[in-house]
Amino acid sequence: MAKKSAKKSTSKFKANDKKLDLNRIAVAGGLFTTIILLILGLCSKFFGLFLQTENIFLDLFGKIGYDITYFGLILGIVYGFIFGYLLFWFYAYIYSRLPKSIVSKI
Repeated sequence: MAKKSAKKSTSKFKANDKKLDLNRIAVAGGLFTTIILLILGLCSKFFGLFLQTENIFLDLFGKIGYDITYFGLILGIVYGFIFGYLLFWFYAYIYSRLPKSIVSKI
């Protein structure tokens, strides 16, 4: 007779068992930020919406070329991707380095 091994399956997901793929999370974050900035820029340019939010981005990125123009829209997309990539990469890096005891409480 063949014996069947009776292993208990631990199907519960345990946080921080696998390391996060930092690059994939960062690219997803960069694309997310880019899409949000594109929507904000287009709505501000064509419909006059989100002007206060657009002014915040002008204050942040205006010194490096961002403006409410077509060129500024393209430049904002590039800046948004870089900013989102770095922000999400840093977040994933910190999260993957946290001890299991802290992550399990989150």
